[in-house]
Amino acid sequence: MEGHSEAERALPRGGAATRRGGLEFPRVDLRESSRRAWITATHIYGFLSCEHAVWLEFYGNADEKLGAGPALTQLLRRGRELEDRLVAPLGWDEPTYAKGAFAEGAAATRAMLASGVPGLRQAVLYEHPWLGIPDLLRRVPGSSAFGDFHYVVGDVKSSRKPRADQALQVAFYSRLLARLQDRRPDHGFLILRDGNEERIDLDAIDIVLDEVLEELVELLSRGPESERRSTPHHTTMCRDCGWRPSCSAKLDVHWVPGLTRSVREVLAERGFDSLEALSLVEPRKYAKAGVLPEASWQRAKQGAHALRSGAPVFVRKPRGVEFQQACLPVVVLHDGFEARVPLVAWLFDDSVRFAEAPTREDEPAMWHEAMAAWGKSHGALVHSGGVAARLYEARSESSHPAEVIDALERRCTDLMSIVRGTWIFPEPVVLASEALAFLEGARPASEVDSVPLLLEVGDREGLRSFARRELKALESLLRKIEEVA
Repeated sequence: MEGHSEAERALPRGGAATRRGGLEFPRVDLRESSRRAWITATHIYGFLSCEHAVWLEFYGNADEKLGAGPALTQLLRRGRELEDRLVAPLGWDEPTYAKGAFAEGAAATRAMLASGVPGLRQAVLYEHPWLGIPDLLRRVPGSSAFGDFHYVVGDVKSSRKPRADQALQVAFYSRLLARLQDRRPDHGFLILRDGNEERIDLDAIDIVLDEVLEELVELLSRGPESERRSTPHHTTMCRDCGWRPSCSAKLDVHWVPGLTRSVREVLAERGFDSLEALSLVEPRKYAKAGVLPEASWQRAKQGAHALRSGAPVFVRKPRGVEFQQACLPVVVLHDGFEARVPLVAWLFDDSVRFAEAPTREDEPAMWHEAMAAWGKSHGALVHSGGVAARLYEARSESSHPAEVIDALERRCTDLMSIVRGTWIFPEPVVLASEALAFLEGARPASEVDSVPLLLEVGDREGLRSFARRELKALESLLRKIEEVA
């Protein structure tokens, strides 16, 4: 167990308890200007996605943050409903305490655990400023401060497979629990959307947790007045983030599209933090210094121009595009939370064709209809992402031979990937209609219909309209690609 303290090594699987569980948290120095008094698992989870958003939660102007939109609200509600559905049958209680009184909740949690309850929902694990509220604590054999038993942490997740960031949350909760029960749990667990349970090996993730906690604490020590204050990093995730208005208020190198975080930081450190400075870059000249390759300097200059002008910048002729036969634009609408495909559409002879699945049970018949039609066509199946993956998922329920589905997969061409390699856009684009709007001199709609929302309210015509729009956009993008190829 290299990397752990002596106290931690004294707590192997099933080992004797030691004082405070032997697991430490780094010292925290939150600035007086911090809006938050607690560091939670949500901040640790979010840190891996966007550390700047976490910094803004502590030091940003709350008036600049947007509220959760309909799609995010729906996602959060679905998560709570899934948790209730999977956990309610256990019949475990929750600690009772006044709203926000986490010290009171922690005391109630300790008393319930000490009494030996078989399990607990929404326990409060609190050691200022660290706060954890795991979905589940389960009683298992093995001595602790409570007696000849101890508890392990479980969390309910809506994903179909466990992820590293989810395991990190469980490890964080487990560390707080270890200090409460004077016993380091040897494992945690995740309950996934299908009800299956995945065991989490804490030995394998504690070292990673140490690194993340140290980096998080270092980040939060930078208040608004710090010379090293946090900076944004523009990605597709920004489109759904409530802090987007704050991050986009200053258009500089950190908001230039198409650059990695490390390249942005190198450019900023060398004084190329403004769009004006980037627009004057001589890529070949600066590449000779050896700090960044010429392609990175060129990409930064082009991205800055796209951001300043609000229009796409042509980068290069499209690569790998040899459409020698008529293409078939296809759209597959997908609800990732429910792993549902309610509608498939394609454009054939200037006519939009639909195959629909009003219920999950209808999906095999929908796929059979779509794949039969696609199999009669020729050329590439042009899409805006995800079609090959959906075909692969559908093969287990399809009556088509595997070789037929394999042939369709080989014909799939992600046109949006080609488009993003041909032009740099002023901001990340996901949908074909968004890319087309920029290329036609307009700005994409600020609000885009959500497939899960349309599906939930049963708006079948809304789903068809969504598909029609994307099919027409794919058709137009094909023509634009052909013009510059």
